[in-house]
Amino acid sequence: MLQGAALAEALARVPLVELHGPWARAVAFQHLRAAPPGHPSEGPPQPLWPGSAALRGARFTPKGGFGSVYLSGDAVTALAEVEGVFLHRQLRPVLVPCRRVWMVIRVEGLLTRVLDLADPKVQALLGSSSAELMDPWLGIDRPPTQRLGQAAFESGRVVALRYGSIKHPDGYNLVVFTDRLADVAPDYLEVSEPGMAQRLP
Repeated sequence: MLQGAALAEALARVPLVELHGPWARAVAFQHLRAAPPGHPSEGPPQPLWPGSAALRGARFTPKGGFGSVYLSGDAVTALAEVEGVFLHRQLRPVLVPCRRVWMVIRVEGLLTRVLDLADPKVQALLGSSSAELMDPWLGIDRPPTQRLGQAAFESGRVVALRYGSIKHPDGYNLVVFTDRLADVAPDYLEVSEPGMAQRLP
């Protein structure tokens, strides 16, 4: 992965793509029973709450970093990412008993400035590779993916990153920089499910 000024320069000229929903988001049921942390407890649930990744850190989101929402291209990938389903190329997906109950929510939207990290040409421009982008990040201080996420956010040019799923090789994921949505009309994310409707921005 390029670093510093070289990475910022590459992000200023790398081609971006446009993507349309729907996408899928797996949210633990307990988080949909009330408002998220920092909001009035009597408030409605927020299935697109962007604070969770920054609280704990995530693949492209440094701990204490920017607001971001992680989505998947389909429901099976969303469940695979939270280990709610077992996948094998020669078998049908199998639900896995787990301690949490997961809800898969349909997210509509439009994202016009997406950095497609699944594209080998984009990886080459950034001095990266599929292997680096899929390397484990937990327990590593400022892994390359978090440095890339921070630089892409700071560029002000990128609204989201598209990347391949480690848990479902045929699927893909997105991380959306929610603070950038308001800067790029007509980009948006929306959940229209009654009782948990939410739109960003």
